[in-house]
Amino acid sequence: ETTNSGGGENGKVTVDARTGVLSTLTMSKPILPGNGIGNNLLWSVGSMQDSDDIHGQHHDLEKISQAAVRNWFDENQSLLGINSKNELFSPGRTRTAIHGNGDMIQMSIRRTFKGIPVVGSRATATIKMGNLINIGLESWGTIPDDFCIDPKLSE
Repeated sequence: ETTNSGGGENGKVTVDARTGVLSTLTMSKPILPGNGIGNNLLWSVGSMQDSDDIHGQHHDLEKISQAAVRNWFDENQSLLGINSKNELFSPGRTRTAIHGNGDMIQMSIRRTFKGIPVVGSRATATIKMGNLINIGLESWGTIPDDFCIDPKLSE
């Protein structure tokens, strides 16, 4: 199915038949400066791209790419049917792989609910040449807001 995937671009959507929630979204949305199709974003003067420290660049790019993906999720959470501000990007729950000189960045963002990890559930994001090209939601069932997380023993 083709849909507007935020920012005016068209994307391909796959829906999980079990949950009715988006499973994958393929698109081409510029979120970082790069050579991707339609990407006119530029780094500011004095940015990480002016440094020769490759380890520092990767650390900076990790932080910048996570912020860009977080912003995209926050802006599109109603389209996705998720609560990104409460379920994604908890401290220590995001893994980022930067390939080459940052031409491809892959993220795995483990889902939490009220601060507790949701086992087996995560979001993924892939950035290629500065463009967000894929979003995925794995095992993303709906958790009611009033779901109690207080541990209880029953007899």
